[in-house]
Amino acid sequence: MSELKGAITNLPNPTLFIDTINLQEAQASSAIENIITPLDELFKASIADKKNDNLATKEVMHYKDALWYGIKQIEKRPILTTNLFIALVQIIKKNQSGIRNAPGTQLKNPQTNTVVYTPPEG
Repeated sequence: MSELKGAITNLPNPTLFIDTINLQEAQASSAIENIITPLDELFKASIADKKNDNLATKEVMHYKDALWYGIKQIEKRPILTTNLFIALVQIIKKNQSGIRNAPGTQLKNPQTNTVVYTPPEG
């Protein structure tokens, strides 16, 4: 780790190196949710100024943006709060999502309509 820390200070833009790690984390975490995106497509999307039409790529890029936002917030105030988690979800989903408060929420397979997961209430 100390060698890496020393080597990274010699880079003209160390954030670019760290960004690739965050991008790989976003890709791996999204893959858990069955959102599969090739790494080369993500690298292209991260450096391109044009808009990307691939929904999976967009979602992974939103996840990466949420990671950076979370890092910056923790650097400012090293406390995990409900509001921070809500903000992170809003960045990923690009909407004003909050905490579910409707009882009986179920996550279903859209093709078979079978219940995959029922989150705990309360």
